[in-house]
Amino acid sequence: MRFCVPFPISLWGYWLCLGRSWFYLWCPGWIRTPCAVPAFAPTTGGFLAFRDGLLHSWLGGGKPSGRKVYPHRTRSHALLFCAFFLLPAAPEPVRTRYGPPVKHKPAYPGEDIKMSRKLFRYVLAFTLTLTTASAEGDTLPVPKQKWSFEGPTGTFKRDALQRGYQVFKEVCSACHGIKHISYEKLMGIGLSKNAVKALAAEHNQPDLNEEGQPIQRKGMISDRIHSPYPNDKAARASNNGALPPDLSLITKARAGGPDYVYALLTGFCATPADTIIPEGMHYNPYFSGRQIAMAPPLFDGQVKYADGAKATVSQMAEDVVTFLSWAAEPEMEQRKQMGVKVLFYLLIPYSALI
Repeated sequence: MRFCVPFPISLWGYWLCLGRSWFYLWCPGWIRTPCAVPAFAPTTGGFLAFRDGLLHSWLGGGKPSGRKVYPHRTRSHALLFCAFFLLPAAPEPVRTRYGPPVKHKPAYPGEDIKMSRKLFRYVLAFTLTLTTASAEGDTLPVPKQKWSFEGPTGTFKRDALQRGYQVFKEVCSACHGIKHISYEKLMGIGLSKNAVKALAAEHNQPDLNEEGQPIQRKGMISDRIHSPYPNDKAARASNNGALPPDLSLITKARAGGPDYVYALLTGFCATPADTIIPEGMHYNPYFSGRQIAMAPPLFDGQVKYADGAKATVSQMAEDVVTFLSWAAEPEMEQRKQMGVKVLFYLLIPYSALI
């Protein structure tokens, strides 16, 4: 007891975890097999050893009473010890009713080594993913916004959708397209059929005549919404090599969804004094690298709403994000309504039994 009292608790955790890690890593297969059978699925004993090794060594290295290097070593060996239980182990012999137990034979030479290498690749890919995510951590966290279409019963506001389409048509469509949406879908935001026909007729569409020759015809409501550029090369040539993304699924394709798009549209600000932005780039703390080729697209009073709403930057950004969220999932409201009906239908038999 006299020897144990002055001994630093961090050293106890360090030496205990170090010895346990190396013992299990180099122990015979008959010792470690019961801890991880079948492969990648620890049993109860393996799980308890996993928990005990991680918890004890982490706590033991948490309060250094001596050198500060021991907590880091203790925790490193704790992770090493716990990683042992993720290694594929040789399965136990299969016990048959007649005859001796049948030992497992590899399907081909080096099967166990290949499984270990496969696990290593998975761990490496996961580590690289975390590294990439941390590399993008220089951006500001995206503020959370309130949207009417969120939740299991959320719906789109038709006035916001129509204002959002107006902002897209007068501002965003100069560089971006929504090629996955046809004109007839716009009747879902509250536009009349005659208004949609008029919108489709504003642009001619390429087509073929009866002889197979290319022609230009008048647009129809079944056509996809007109894109500003015929192809990606033309888009890059008009934007100094930058390709404006298609906005059909932009709220689904970006982490953060509508909140990220809203923050990006309203996040343009002056470049800090200690930041250098290349020529042709603009400072935005919500974009990866905090610099973006797109110039600030919105400014107050840029559009004149038909319903008399005040066209501020925040209002226009909210409206266009609502419209783009609808464009990414036009059937969302019908899907939610059907889901509620199905839930009520499934609850009827159970409610009768209660």
